[in-house]
Amino acid sequence: IRVDTNWEKNSYKDPAMKKMMENYNGIGWDARNIKIDPAWKGKKIYLVFGAVDESAWLYVNGKFAGKRIYQKDPDYYTPFALELTDTVDWNRKVQNVVVRVEDKYGAGGIWKPVYVTVKGEK
Repeated sequence: IRVDTNWEKNSYKDPAMKKMMENYNGIGWDARNIKIDPAWKGKKIYLVFGAVDESAWLYVNGKFAGKRIYQKDPDYYTPFALELTDTVDWNRKVQNVVVRVEDKYGAGGIWKPVYVTVKGEK
């Protein structure tokens, strides 16, 4: 998942949307379909976030996978990983990943790259 900037500085094509988002604090959602290598079955699988401003909740295939709650600086620019092993549906070709982001002040959003990785055995 490639994310380059926070939602307040994103390049919105619609001028009304750009105006509405320039100082937005609140909730935002991002949804993607991702492929998980079948060879990873039986291993721990993680979604690694480069940075989220501020808190994030992860859902995979409609199931809650984990959360990271902002507590203090530097949480909004510190990388973190959430395990999604138990939410992967190996009968699906793609996994539906949804991230809920809550921003109470500042820029907000998933503003650094996100990737899937695997670690050892389950």
